[in-house]
Amino acid sequence: MGVDPPAGVHVEVLLLRLVSTPGGGPALASRTVRAPLGDGTPDEVARRLATRPAVTDRAVVDRAATTRPDADLELLHSTSWRFEPGEGVVLTYAALPDPDPTAPAVPLLHPAVVSSGDPVRPQPDLLHPHHVVAHAVRRRRGR
Repeated sequence: MGVDPPAGVHVEVLLLRLVSTPGGGPALASRTVRAPLGDGTPDEVARRLATRPAVTDRAVVDRAATTRPDADLELLHSTSWRFEPGEGVVLTYAALPDPDPTAPAVPLLHPAVVSSGDPVRPQPDLLHPHHVVAHAVRRRRGR
């Protein structure tokens, strides 16, 4: 059964993985995939985004076709929502593992969680993608 989505609702998934830093140590990295809510629930759209092969490698495509699409998904966590001018409401999920570990990802070297400082206006004025990732990781760790 489909769901009529409100206009301007998007689902984004932060696909997380460990990468090596130039110094040789590990760092958490992410890449973001996004789609309009469309037909389905936010969880369904997030699950599709988190498990869809982002490559055309035949072996990856064949494996995805012969296994349950989300068989390799270990974590899908609804972490936050925010309003983006021109985009609408963005529902954010964090997911492990990234279905395409060879795709470019951005290391999270300085995880900073930001807030507005105003208890009645919670969204910060300057919100960058690395802040969203830091928030997702911090929430999942239970802090």
